[in-house]
Amino acid sequence: MFLIDLADHLIASGIADRQRIYVAGLSNGGIMALQMACAHADRIAGIAVVAASLPVGYECWPGRSLPVIFINGTADRHVPYDGDPASTVPVMESIELFARRAGCRTRHSRILPAPTPPDGTRAMLYDYGGCAPGSALESVVIEGGTHGWPGARRDIAPASIQSPASRAIDANVQIWRFFARQPPLP
Repeated sequence: MFLIDLADHLIASGIADRQRIYVAGLSNGGIMALQMACAHADRIAGIAVVAASLPVGYECWPGRSLPVIFINGTADRHVPYDGDPASTVPVMESIELFARRAGCRTRHSRILPAPTPPDGTRAMLYDYGGCAPGSALESVVIEGGTHGWPGARRDIAPASIQSPASRAIDANVQIWRFFARQPPLP
């Protein structure tokens, strides 16, 4: 697989650390990150899934539990939060698969500060607790959030998306904060 070969090349070149390979993606890239976790959990340290969910009918059996963060908007028309029978399962179904695999037993929530100026969105952080060692699970649900990378500048959004990105969070900061707390791959 291309991503595994790329990681191996970067590791061999001294550019990347074998124990700290993370995969993050938006939309189809988020599905790619999910597929990497499902098929190559032994090779990656964690994933970040933005505006994506597992495809309908995709069998996912991660070889180990690992750190996963989901960031999804409730007003996403491309990857609906409640799923699309023709393409993606509900976001909560994807999250629950990873929660079960990691043995997470609790879920705590808190509302994150509203964006200034207001943009009609609000973020809720769900932090799953009691997970197996070496794993972690978080979900950021952006009420009113559309299909995009939260915190991204509109002028760099792909032409196919063109919906304003929520400012409720900065996805870059949120993902970095999450990964920075995780232990390296064993």
